[in-house]
Amino acid sequence: MATREAAAQLGSDAEFHAFLLLQVWYQVLRALRQLQLKLLGYTEPPGMHKDTAATQLARLR
Repeated sequence: MATREAAAQLGSDAEFHAFLLLQVWYQVLRALRQLQLKLLGYTEPPGMHKDTAATQLARLR
């Protein structure tokens, strides 16, 4: 379900604002995780490597 569709199903303004707050926090945490990976030296976006071992091996090369 799309974000707009989910928001339209909410019954009150308080639920809508809580939903928006959760969406914003999700985006902030995602951006912080991507920044953390960038600072650690990962050059590919999260999920590009098949597993942790492959990721570590790629960093060592």
